[in-house]
Amino acid sequence: MQRPHRSGEKNKNRRVLLRRLPIVGEQPSFAEVVITRLAPIFRPSAGSGERARSRTFSRFHDLYLDPPLRALIAQANPAARDPKVVAERLAELTARLDQLENLLADEGFAAGPSFTFADCALAPTTFIANNVLPFFGSKPAVEGRPRLSRWWSHVQTRPSVKRALAEMAEALAQQMQRG
Repeated sequence: MQRPHRSGEKNKNRRVLLRRLPIVGEQPSFAEVVITRLAPIFRPSAGSGERARSRTFSRFHDLYLDPPLRALIAQANPAARDPKVVAERLAELTARLDQLENLLADEGFAAGPSFTFADCALAPTTFIANNVLPFFGSKPAVEGRPRLSRWWSHVQTRPSVKRALAEMAEALAQQMQRG
């Protein structure tokens, strides 16, 4: 399907470029562009099955794990807390963490032996969940979930993850001091 275009020499380069672009509905999502074009830089040893699992984790994180955690964070102030919202989001997050427990690879990183985008997405969220859930009377995310606990210990051995989590811990400490 060709797109309508203006005539004239001035727009020749533009027309050529537009003909090369996919029509609406055929464009990949930003995440797919990053994963397919830039991912080999970050995880050159990951096989196609591991890349597919990594994308699954990324989607699971974005659609199911992160939203109830963010909703809980919005309820952090005890004076403005809605107990019904907290109970619903805790139940949802607990169920999602149990699902995550079952999705994790038996050893290595989240999607398999290589460090992938799945680990990049899950590490900060796990840090937040471990630190936020106790404020709502719940246990940390990794407690009672052996695969998640094993993965959490393993992913923290990566220097990049150590640096990111140290920054998050510092920010959390500053936020706690402010009240």
